[in-house]
Amino acid sequence: MRPIWSMQAYEAYLKICDSIRKHFGSRTEKKYIAAVNFAVKQLAKHPGIGKSEYELAEDGSVHSKIINGLSKIIYYTDSDTLYIADVWDIRQDPNILVERFTK
Repeated sequence: MRPIWSMQAYEAYLKICDSIRKHFGSRTEKKYIAAVNFAVKQLAKHPGIGKSEYELAEDGSVHSKIINGLSKIIYYTDSDTLYIADVWDIRQDPNILVERFTK
C-alpha cells in the first residue's frame, strides 16, 4: 500500500513536531519523526494492526495507531492505498477529533 497524507494530517504532524522541538529539543523531535515513519511503514504493510475508531465511522473502517503515547495516526484504506486522515495529540478533547474528521 502506498500512504497518502491529507493536508490536515500533514499540518497537524508538523505542528506536533514543532511543539516537541520547542519543548523537548531536536533530538526528541527526531525520535518522534522516526516513530511516525516506522508506524506508517508498518500500517502500509499491515493496515489491520490499528484500533477501529467507531466514533469516527460506525462500520469500523477508520482506524488509529498510537505513536509514543503522545499522538495517534487516524487512517483508512482501500485496496492499495493507506489514507492518513489526521495526526491527533491524544491529550486533547476527543470530541474535537470527531468534529475535525466529519468536516
